[in-house]
Amino acid sequence: ASVGRGTASGIDVFFGLRLERFGFAATYSLGRAMRHNPLNEAGPQTFAPLFDQRHGLRLGGEATLGKKKDWTISGTWELRSGRPRSPVLHELMDDGETWATVLYDYNSRSFGWFHELSIRIEHTQVVNEQLKISVYLDVLNTYNAQSQYQWIYGKGSVDEATGARQAPRPYVFRQLPIRPWLGVRLSLAGSAAGVLRATAVPRPPQRRRRTNATGSAIEQAMRALQGCVRADPDDERCRKAAAGLEKTRRKLAR
Repeated sequence: ASVGRGTASGIDVFFGLRLERFGFAATYSLGRAMRHNPLNEAGPQTFAPLFDQRHGLRLGGEATLGKKKDWTISGTWELRSGRPRSPVLHELMDDGETWATVLYDYNSRSFGWFHELSIRIEHTQVVNEQLKISVYLDVLNTYNAQSQYQWIYGKGSVDEATGARQAPRPYVFRQLPIRPWLGVRLSLAGSAAGVLRATAVPRPPQRRRRTNATGSAIEQAMRALQGCVRADPDDERCRKAAAGLEKTRRKLAR
């Protein structure tokens, strides 16, 4: 059974502004996560887990341009505090060739701050008032930030001049570089989308209910006219009315 436990707490603050051609939003997050493992003997029993990021800031904006409002420029900038990491010690094994990497003060340090700017430029055009075509260009990590993501240790090296073995140096794996994306999005325009929604919704069986109600009224009228015919077989008007109602009843029954 697991005997560890953990806690996580935080708060988010949001601000948003929306105008006719401009929008802005800002979010700040403050969080703290801690974990306690009483079985950990090689390091501290209480430490910050890998997903602990204390501070986070996200700013986003959007502007609509052009007389037809068919151009949109939007962007998002993110700033986050670094994830926890553990300092290491390297010890040369008894064979004199292999290095052992030992972690200490588990997750007591942190990587550098992470920051990134992403921008989108989009042009939208409506064809025949039915089809909306949007062509957009996304540029992720616009200014090619190189924030640290992970440290990876190799096997060490040998000094060619002296032959002495050197401890492994960390290879710093950084965030992905600038990444442009070009895309196309198709969607139905307002009138075509409205027609599609209207045809997709099943119609309630009101017509059938009206038909049933009409049939009941015809049956009642038929019985009344049949009584009229039985009372006076020579009444031509009763016979013609009864024949017309019978014809209508048969049509409705089809």
